[in-house]
Amino acid sequence: MHRPDEWLRIAKEDLAVAKAILNLEFFATVTYHCQQSSEKALKALKAYIVVKNQPILKTHDLEKLLEICLSFDKNFIKLSKIA
Repeated sequence: MHRPDEWLRIAKEDLAVAKAILNLEFFATVTYHCQQSSEKALKALKAYIVVKNQPILKTHDLEKLLEICLSFDKNFIKLSKIA
């Protein structure tokens, strides 16, 4: 499994690709890269939870994952406005 920072790097890369091709109007590909970016960001949250020696949840519930991350680091509050 990748480390949380690696997942975030890859997520940012996918998002950058989506932004770069948006003006080309390849909307299906833009949508794909946005979806991939969000999936990798979700994996970053899960990887963070694993680093904290917590059980892996089989969920895409961002609020629940964020709640777990907040129990270890209050800086995750910045994401609460996004989720």
